[in-house]
Amino acid sequence: MKKMTLMNPGPVNVTDRVRDAQLRGDLCHREPEFSNLMLLIRKNLLKAFDIEKEYSAILITGSGTAALEMAVSSCLNPDRSIL
Repeated sequence: MKKMTLMNPGPVNVTDRVRDAQLRGDLCHREPEFSNLMLLIRKNLLKAFDIEKEYSAILITGSGTAALEMAVSSCLNPDRSIL
């Protein structure tokens, strides 16, 4: 079968590796496997940038808006408000 390439914004073509990964079962966020995966990702992020000793990686399990709110609020004094 000839593979076609989509040239419009979404849906997108994915590799066979990605398609195969989607066939696996879901991973519940309350299972130990999820916690282990999160720890591995955090460790590998720090390792990828060679900053294991100086920094800690925080994975945000929320929307981009949640991440932006966290970033802005971390710059504020706890006794102050932004509005």
